[in-house]
Amino acid sequence: MSDTPLKYEKLSLAGAHFADVNLGASVFHDVNLGGATFSNVALTGAKVSNADISNVTISEAALVGARFTDVNLGASVFDDVNLGDARFVNVALIGATFANADFSNVTISDAALDGMKINGILVSEMLAAYQRRVGTET
Repeated sequence: MSDTPLKYEKLSLAGAHFADVNLGASVFHDVNLGGATFSNVALTGAKVSNADISNVTISEAALVGARFTDVNLGASVFDDVNLGDARFVNVALIGATFANADFSNVTISDAALDGMKINGILVSEMLAAYQRRVGTET
């Protein structure tokens, strides 16, 4: 068998079914995978860049250690997701809603809190009330 990798260009495999196939270290460039289904797939160490994966559904997936940089997740839905020990830096959460969320031991620093509410109460008002109370106790 030749050490030269196989090269396929301008090829249509639409509707093809692949089972028990090793495509490790393959390169996909200008490829349309729209409507494709991936099940029981190992993508460990894979890199995805300059990709449109809008309206994708990811379920029962391990994304531990995944890194999202310069990514638009607008209008995404996260349901039954574990983000324990995750880091969010330079993140825009404008208009985001958190319901039935566990914020135990969460740290928020250097954040714009304008209009942010917790259980219907403006955070800015809670902080102002706290500052007034702390100021009178010193």
